[in-house]
Amino acid sequence: MIQHPLPPFSHSSALKKALRLLQANKRLYIPTCLILLTQLILVGGTRLYPHLNPSGMSAESLPMLVACTGLVASLISNYFSLVLILQVLRLTERSHEEGHEQANPYKVALRKFIPLLLLSLMLLLGIGMGIVLFIIPGIYLLLRLMFTQYTFLEQGGIVRSFKESWRLTEGHFYTQEVVLLVAFGLILLGAITFGLGLIFIQPLVTLYLVIYYRYLQGTAIEQIDEPIA
Repeated sequence: MIQHPLPPFSHSSALKKALRLLQANKRLYIPTCLILLTQLILVGGTRLYPHLNPSGMSAESLPMLVACTGLVASLISNYFSLVLILQVLRLTERSHEEGHEQANPYKVALRKFIPLLLLSLMLLLGIGMGIVLFIIPGIYLLLRLMFTQYTFLEQGGIVRSFKESWRLTEGHFYTQEVVLLVAFGLILLGAITFGLGLIFIQPLVTLYLVIYYRYLQGTAIEQIDEPIA
């Protein structure tokens, strides 16, 4: 357990740890591949609809079909993203009870999907309003509430998750700016490879963000185990 005040966060050490954890836990690629597959189906379907004209659909109805398809694909993609986050949160826990069987992350993600969707909408609304009004307040809210989803998954309660994220991020504004820039840069790097690089980049970024989250909770990077989970 790290003593407070926390020592400086090493981004390079966190990325190295994330890479080693990813190499030891290949199952993290599964939800990422499913996310990419969902997005490919969405893009392919959107392009094919005008040519296939399913069920003799009128030109006026086509945009609605495309929008509905996009919504369904987005929900499925968010579900698999949630599965990935759950897997990484469990992987980086400070203690693992031997012989203790944890609930299936796919089932947990399904059970918590609706509350998390509501929580995400609240976050988007608050951050969006902050950005529209003055930009800086929106960025500040994004940094202070960026771990609300993680705290909800581990502790439950929408109000409690907001409060816990706010507490954890107190006094770490500039460090978190760098964290987000590193994460954004990696995602951009994966995106320019026609999205295929995201199969590797997305779980790596998720691991990096969760390692930082554990650091805020008081867990040193070297304290995170690297067993095959």
